[in-house]
Amino acid sequence: MTSSQSSDQALAEAADDWEASCSGGGIRLAARCLWALQSLGPGGLAAKARWLRRLACLLVCVLAVPAAYLPGATGAAAAVTSWSSGTVQANVNAVSCSAPSACTAVGDYVNSSGSFVPLVMRWNGKTWRMQRAPAGGTIDTFLFGVSCPSATYCVAVGQTEVSGGVLPSATPFAEQWNGTTWSVLPSPRSTSASVGFLFGVSCSSARSCEVVGNQAASPSATVTVPLAARWNGKSWAPQTVSLPTKGAVDGALSAVSCVSATRCATVGGDGTDNVVDPMVGAWNGRSWTTATAPLPKGASTPPLVTLQAVSCGSASSCTALGYSAGRTKTIWYSASGSGTRWKDAPIAVPKGATRGALDGISCVAGTATWCMAAGSYSAHGKAAALAEKWDGRAWTLTAAPAGTTQPANTLLGVSCRATTTCQAAGTDGAITPGGLSRTLAERWNRKSWTIEHTPQPPPGMSRHAARAAPTSRMCIHLRGCPIWWRQEQPTTTQLDR
Repeated sequence: MTSSQSSDQALAEAADDWEASCSGGGIRLAARCLWALQSLGPGGLAAKARWLRRLACLLVCVLAVPAAYLPGATGAAAAVTSWSSGTVQANVNAVSCSAPSACTAVGDYVNSSGSFVPLVMRWNGKTWRMQRAPAGGTIDTFLFGVSCPSATYCVAVGQTEVSGGVLPSATPFAEQWNGTTWSVLPSPRSTSASVGFLFGVSCSSARSCEVVGNQAASPSATVTVPLAARWNGKSWAPQTVSLPTKGAVDGALSAVSCVSATRCATVGGDGTDNVVDPMVGAWNGRSWTTATAPLPKGASTPPLVTLQAVSCGSASSCTALGYSAGRTKTIWYSASGSGTRWKDAPIAVPKGATRGALDGISCVAGTATWCMAAGSYSAHGKAAALAEKWDGRAWTLTAAPAGTTQPANTLLGVSCRATTTCQAAGTDGAITPGGLSRTLAERWNRKSWTIEHTPQPPPGMSRHAARAAPTSRMCIHLRGCPIWWRQEQPTTTQLDR
């Protein structure tokens, strides 16, 4: 084998590893990972193409493939899809609390027409209730983040699609809550971009909100660049965020946290031809300053590392979450600091965990040492919610209870107003015919987590799997449809979303 072939093979393997790592967070993480895959050269572009097909597959057969139908399972047959009505398919991606008795959770669900539309729930201290929120496009609208600086004001962000296809029509989407109703805001994308996503939002007041994501000049563009903008209550002001890695051509911002109008932190990653480095950014009220964050111990070579969540307890103390995709294992880690100076720390891994991710973090305002993180992991053939506590020195596992209706669940967001009270939100779902998935919320009371009763959206047109000949190349070649059910052992049943 020539050195060139060896290099191409190494890149292809690295792309596959990153691809597997990206399988842990549903469509939100899938969109976030596209830019990283395309930065891996020939192998990365091939992986990106696979991801485009897999995202399309997600919209066709999401949340419903029985384990017996997955490649590698005992008696496996490839999966195809059919449509049925009357089932619930709901996902909660983020939550924000302005007070222990005032929280808003956002996500998406499939309506009776088969389209993804915004899902919004409101907590009043006793019960969760659904709220009506408009969709932005004619195809699908997803909400990935939310921030509520008060009980009467919130901003939620995500993406919307106005024409067919998965990515060609994806544009940044935002809407606001005024205490009574939700209304759509103008898209914050720049005039030079036609495609984009918003992954994070943080509001220090109703007149100061920061949003972040990524964007591209066109659907056929081979690179994406960071997207950042500030909302002043009336209009958006686009911002420039530079890529800190020398020679970087791709970049994306995954999350943002603001303690005031002049102090914010953002995290994400940037890439060269075969490297993905974690990046951090600091806002001083006038401009963004970026830097490359430290790599975790044992990071892959070349590094394939990204930061995907951040929360600041004060202007001088922030904590971020990320992971490094390696050929033999994925390393979860955190980084703490402020400005452009950060220090990494390992995250506690549940016993027997084979894969997982921490997708949300919340640090209590006014503290430098107390944070709660939420996510999910796979172990012993099951997927379970995960919550961990940070005391400024180390992460400690806290037992998050299993969902009440299904044997698999995940937490994607968490919001804490004090060390004694947190709200986490996610999805309670299973790999069963019918594709049932439900909203999930859990409350922390200083000592333990308790599952709360949550409302469910109206039954819609859900996707479910049916038996097909094992020669169906789509799901076999793509290692499962969708990929968050990728099998590691023939007898394993796991849901990684």
